Amino acid sequence: MRSIGELTAREQHLIALVESVGGTTEEKYASIENLNIFEEYKVIHSEYADLCETSLEALKRAVFLVWYVCAEPPCYTGLNYLDPEAISKTMLTLNDYLLNDMADAELKWMLRHYFVWD
Repeated sequence: MRSIGELTAREQHLIALVESVGGTTEEKYASIENLNIFEEYKVIHSEYADLCETSLEALKRAVFLVWYVCAEPPCYTGLNYLDPEAISKTMLTLNDYLLNDMADAELKWMLRHYFVWD
């Protein structure tokens, strides 16, 4: 399993790849798929989900990716699908943090933003 720093570096690389892809929406989608970015993001999210029980930062990142996959088209994000078990782990951990008053101000802000935006 990679560290948060390693996951961050991998995400930055994927973001650069997604931003470099041109063409129509369909062409961008196909290019991102051919570059295996959708699958790599799925793996990254799963690794954040594995870390989130002991890392608030990992939880924030996992929650963000769950929201972002629903909020924006795959051709702009590189996110198309996430592992359902990792999503469940993320949401259950988020629930635990909230019920046990372990969420910090940033996480609470994020959740309000996602709720209003979506």
